[in-house]
Amino acid sequence: MKSLFKSILKPSSRLYKILSYFINYKNRAYLPRKIDGIDRILENFAQGNSKINFVQVGSNDGISGDPIFKNIHKYDWKGVLIEPVPFLHGKLKSNYEQKKENLHFLNIAISDANEKFKKFYVIDEKYREIFSDWHYQLGSFYREVLFKHGIPNVDKYLTSINVPVNTI
Repeated sequence: MKSLFKSILKPSSRLYKILSYFINYKNRAYLPRKIDGIDRILENFAQGNSKINFVQVGSNDGISGDPIFKNIHKYDWKGVLIEPVPFLHGKLKSNYEQKKENLHFLNIAISDANEKFKKFYVIDEKYREIFSDWHYQLGSFYREVLFKHGIPNVDKYLTSINVPVNTI
């Protein structure tokens, strides 16, 4: 199918990109970025340190593509999980329900600005069924950042939310 599109359309054309996106949609499930040996490094670190405290900025739902999820459960790590998007923050808390005594959850965004609230751009939750999980790991104070991920017509699906902000 792709070869047919390539013979008819220019790969740089907007129509080609849109059609290609939908043809490959099922293959777009999120696969966590592999960092060579990160699991082994974290495992060795955890075994060598009896008390680990952490801060994770942009925790999402606590599971999708999260490199520390299993260590939090296995070694009872204590920490702060920060997620600015309200519906993801809710999932984060429920996904860590059994470990909540060791964890502190903040529904804020981190910024270098000294402001109380700031506009944050994300894909609207109401489009959840048409996007892969990894799309919900995208969010930014700058709308243009979300255009750089190759999601066709992403501007139709974006929403802005005012999130409380704090410096680290």
